Amino acid sequence: MAFASIVTLLLFYYIRPQDWVPGMSGFNVVKLAVAACMVGLLQRPRSEPRWRFMSSPQEWSLAIFFGYVIFTSPDPGQVVSDLGVLVVYALMALHTLTSEELLLRYLRWWLTAMVGILVMIIITRIGWDFTNARQLIDIMEGRLCLNTYTLNNPNALGHTLVALLPLAYYLFFWNSAAISRVWAAMLMLLGLWAIIPTKSKGAFISGGVAFMISVLFGRKLVVQLVVGLAALAMGGTILAMLPRMEQMKSIGSEEGVQGRMLAWAMARAVTMTKPTGMGFKQFHAWIRVDGVMDDKSTHSAFVMVGGDLGPIGLAIYLGMLLVCARSLVQYKGLTETMERCRRSLFALLMGLLISGWMLDRAYYTEVFCLIGAVAAYHQLSVRARREEALAELTAKREEMKEHEGQVQPYGLPLERAKASPGPVSKEADDEEFLASEIDPNAVEAETLKVPGLWTRLGLMDVVIAVVGMLLAFQFWDYVMATIKP
Repeated sequence: MAFASIVTLLLFYYIRPQDWVPGMSGFNVVKLAVAACMVGLLQRPRSEPRWRFMSSPQEWSLAIFFGYVIFTSPDPGQVVSDLGVLVVYALMALHTLTSEELLLRYLRWWLTAMVGILVMIIITRIGWDFTNARQLIDIMEGRLCLNTYTLNNPNALGHTLVALLPLAYYLFFWNSAAISRVWAAMLMLLGLWAIIPTKSKGAFISGGVAFMISVLFGRKLVVQLVVGLAALAMGGTILAMLPRMEQMKSIGSEEGVQGRMLAWAMARAVTMTKPTGMGFKQFHAWIRVDGVMDDKSTHSAFVMVGGDLGPIGLAIYLGMLLVCARSLVQYKGLTETMERCRRSLFALLMGLLISGWMLDRAYYTEVFCLIGAVAAYHQLSVRARREEALAELTAKREEMKEHEGQVQPYGLPLERAKASPGPVSKEADDEEFLASEIDPNAVEAETLKVPGLWTRLGLMDVVIAVVGMLLAFQFWDYVMATIKP
């Protein structure tokens, strides 16, 4: 029940039948999904694996972000209502995905949601406008979009659908059978066919960069360098062939971009004068246009967070995402399934980090579902390494019993054992064994303390968050200085 609930939440977020199916308007499936998930988690048999609360860096980063936003918000009640439910989504995903098989199934359902959007586009393009998108498409001068809450403009549709490409690649092409690769390639081509009519320059750029980074992730350094240089050499030529990309030469003269840069400048001023920002969802870029005040969108998740939460909040928000990146970089998959999940999650995260400069979805469901999924991957990786250490520990125990007083000390280098003048006594062996960093009396992997495992936030994570914030401000200032009318 819990797994079905988090999948339902994902499908309803992306496909949103409540926006276009008659009779479903106002139907709050989210509350039902949350309630069903809670019931499912509480009714799980004791034999099923489960995670302890606050036992991963992602949970700590979520708690810090949530607490900071409540503390700095002029309306804590709104924070609990709007942000609290997003934190719940993350925790639902984390505590439901307790096996690598469930995590892989969840990512495949994530791709299914992308395919659902693709099907909606195909149906719309062949003439059945079931979401009533034609009026929006005409307003956007022929650029493709769908009439749903999250996809009602071409940029949003383009940035959302580019995630289909790396997901299809890693879930069904990478290390897969020939027939699976054929289907994955066809799906990726259909995705490109659907993305191009959005004519979204941001989606083309961010999607291309994120896809290349994702495909190169985990490969040998030589391959990364060769393919990366080739992509840099050819990428500009390929992008120039896409619709509206010729406008990049005079992007500063576009009215929409000029309004966006004004909003960025106003948000940047807030970050320099208010350490904690304006408050959660309180930043607005009011600009007078033709005598009428207009609330201009920043079109950037990170700029919006900077205006809302200030530099401190931006560091915490970026730290929350970079903690996820660290988990995926630090813990390689010990099985093919885990490595497939790792690369898929990294692709989604890279898309989010890059699109975050061109699309404002800082407080959207997909961000927190992804954090929950990465947290589950982190927990699975830690558990696998603990089980591996426990198996080694058990083997050492058995070896000690069989070679009473003659065994090489646990953890003692082989060269040192060979250099010893005679058999090692049982007392000396026990002393070495008990002095090892791994608890010799541990009998459960969950409680085994293994050196080097990362389960809490530390100084390194703080440094990464601060450096991320400083780099974000550098890029922010660079864009404003570069894009001028």
